[in-house]
Amino acid sequence: MGKLLLCSLLILAEIPGACVRDEVFTPDDPGNNGTIRDSVFVLTIPEPSDLTFTSTNNSFFTVSDNTGNIYEISKKGDVLKTFDFTGNDLEGVCIDKINGDIYVAQERLGQIVQLSSTGSVKQTITLANYKPADTNSSLEGISKNGDTLYIVKEKNPGLLIKFHLITKSWSSISLSFALDFSAISYDASDNTLWILSDESHALFHCDLQGNPFSKQNVEVTQPEGIAIDHVANSVWVVGDSDKKLFKIVLKQINL
Repeated sequence: MGKLLLCSLLILAEIPGACVRDEVFTPDDPGNNGTIRDSVFVLTIPEPSDLTFTSTNNSFFTVSDNTGNIYEISKKGDVLKTFDFTGNDLEGVCIDKINGDIYVAQERLGQIVQLSSTGSVKQTITLANYKPADTNSSLEGISKNGDTLYIVKEKNPGLLIKFHLITKSWSSISLSFALDFSAISYDASDNTLWILSDESHALFHCDLQGNPFSKQNVEVTQPEGIAIDHVANSVWVVGDSDKKLFKIVLKQINL
């Protein structure tokens, strides 16, 4: 009986798929648009906040509200470059992929700083008549499309701010679909916005007026930045308090 059982097991071992195996990461799996598994990478940057692809999409920019610096990091979380610029309470960062200019949001000052691709200050933008009651719940994430900067104000109240670089005018829309708003990313593929909430631990896909139409829970401690990777059907998320970079499969649920 023992020999019969042993033979049966040997035969099964020769049959593909006959045994249960650990899931294997296959980047080219067409059924999963490039990925079937979440990934996490440790960062050495204190209190990283916000995330944006560089002009090549092969690395990211992030900022630290602890050091006030802008960093270029790899997709494994390694620091590739630290810019000389030092800001005040940096919370948001985005890039103009046409000329390489970098825009950062300084939360407590309620300002946007435009820098060249090398980190030299080109201009500091102050929103006219913008006076938040709580400067620690002010400008958070920032993204850019053409002449328009899309900015989210964290809370009290939550706002979607649209700032027009040519006219220097701005408008705002109240946001109330989450507990707070910590990051924003413009998506050129379908002319939409992705908005992240730290306190709600959720990612929302929205129209340009800030109306959400789908949602995904994000199990990250204090998520502070996002970059959408359609090629890999993933969202990259940076976590502030645990200093980690996450690559999470997109699994949006319609609202």
